[in-house]
Amino acid sequence: MKFPLRITIPALLVLFTIALASWSLRTNGDISMRNVEASMRAKLNITLTVLQEDIEHELRTKDFHRIQRKLSSLRSDYNLKHISLIDEKDNVFMKGKFDIKRKILNDILPSDKIQRDEIKKQIVLAKKRLAGVTLLSDDKNTLWGICPVQFGSSAGGLRPTKLGVLIAQLDLSAPKATALNLVKNQVVQFCLFLGLLVVGLWLYISFQVTQRIQGLVLATENFSKGDFKALIDIKGNDEISYLANSMAKMAKMRLQAEERVHELSEVVKQSPVSVLITDKDGTIEYANPFFIALTGYSLKELIGENPQVLKSGEMSPEFYKELWDTIKSGRVWRGEIQNKKKNGEIYWESAIISPLLTDGNVTHFIAIKEDITEKKKNEEMLKITQKQLLVSHKLASVGELAAGVSHEVLNPANIISVQTQMLQRKTKDNPLIQEHCTKVIHEIGRITKIVGGLLVFAREGGTKIEKGFLKDDIEKVLVLVEEEYKLDNIEIIRKWCDKPVEVLYDSDKMRQVFLNLLHNAKYAMPKGGTITVSCFAVKNFHQFTFSDTGTGMSEEIRLKIFDPFFTTKPEGEGTGMGLSVVYGIIEEHNGEIKVESEEGKGTTFIISLPII
Repeated sequence: MKFPLRITIPALLVLFTIALASWSLRTNGDISMRNVEASMRAKLNITLTVLQEDIEHELRTKDFHRIQRKLSSLRSDYNLKHISLIDEKDNVFMKGKFDIKRKILNDILPSDKIQRDEIKKQIVLAKKRLAGVTLLSDDKNTLWGICPVQFGSSAGGLRPTKLGVLIAQLDLSAPKATALNLVKNQVVQFCLFLGLLVVGLWLYISFQVTQRIQGLVLATENFSKGDFKALIDIKGNDEISYLANSMAKMAKMRLQAEERVHELSEVVKQSPVSVLITDKDGTIEYANPFFIALTGYSLKELIGENPQVLKSGEMSPEFYKELWDTIKSGRVWRGEIQNKKKNGEIYWESAIISPLLTDGNVTHFIAIKEDITEKKKNEEMLKITQKQLLVSHKLASVGELAAGVSHEVLNPANIISVQTQMLQRKTKDNPLIQEHCTKVIHEIGRITKIVGGLLVFAREGGTKIEKGFLKDDIEKVLVLVEEEYKLDNIEIIRKWCDKPVEVLYDSDKMRQVFLNLLHNAKYAMPKGGTITVSCFAVKNFHQFTFSDTGTGMSEEIRLKIFDPFFTTKPEGEGTGMGLSVVYGIIEEHNGEIKVESEEGKGTTFIISLPII
């Protein structure tokens, strides 16, 4: 509103008063004028009718002086301009004492032809009906009264034949002015009353409404600035006081709500877990300080982004689809997720993502996430420890077996070998004995190899762990066998990683691993082929692969290749301990070895060792 209420309402009332006064003056004035006209018509009709009877009586008695007196007295008592008695020939028979001398009817009538003709018409009508009539002038300020008067009868006649008229001209200006003044006085009194009412209303609005509303406005301005402690001191029992009390209650509730929100906000800010809020489309709207410190992103960098900025590439698309399907359906998702910090570091989180609903519709998502990277590392270490413990138990059993075999088998076998060699020297001339002795010595050699493998598998030898680059040891082994393999049409391809990675390992034992894997690959390619040796970093592991283009193996064989004494070589060509020894060495280094193979398509051994 452009103008204040204390001015607008009184101004409207003043305008209303003026309009009402104008309308009342016009309407009541018109009504008053009509009332004056009607009253004067009735009064004039009655007066002329009474006068008619008196005049007719005086005419019969021929008392003309009496008629003169009556006309003159009437002229003085009423606002008559004149009154005349007109005979049947339209001559002025008699008039009031003070009237201007007129001789004929036309001298009495107005000069306006239309009005004069109308009066004459009414005279004829009055004579015909034998009843008085009144006629108002065009300006409505003059009233004409016409009343038929019997002057006499024709000789021997029964009905009157001589009819004149009594005609009077009444001035309405004075009574109308009096009536109009009365109406004006009433309107003025009404305006004065409304004026006093407007002044009183203005005072009431100024002190009882405007000032109190200004107090509400001031309180509202304070509320808009966040000052909900501002007091609203408005007393009373009217609607404004009720509104003020309601606003005070609202401010108190808002202040309490603000305090609760502040408390919750501080809890979220100081929470030792990550809190992330997004809209229904996944656009980030809030991240608490712990989340910012954990990921390395600033709040400005996160707002408006999608949580996909944290994707590590380690989780499958199916994982994210299942997550989104769950929360979009209004359900809570719980799980572990591997994300990536701004600096590229991978970390684990345990997350609870809950949809926020308004009227049953999802509007936001809130994620509460705990950094469990250390926990995952500890779990991994626990698994490794448990695995090592299990292997230790197994190896302890194998060690006991190896010790027993070494003592109970190897010693007698050595004695048999020595005695057989002595027999062989003494029976050089006997080919049959020579042949049998050779076979015995060969088989005893096999027994010695098997026992040696068992001793290696059981860790009878010491382990010397040092920090170094495995690539260097692999290269030394490749140089050692490369020329030999070329003779069998086997090509060795190297694919080294760009940046060397250090690991902890026993150089001698890892060379034994590489030699065993290379010999297996060679055996699988009797007609030649390609061996590809590569290395690369995956997560926290350094991986090496040995791939050949040989015959491959079935799934049944693949599941057994690391079992002790299992071999696919013909009898007498293998002990079945080579890959078992490889497996044991890798386990000893807290690593992992896997094999991928398909018949007719070659085999790949994958070794993973933890990076320092």
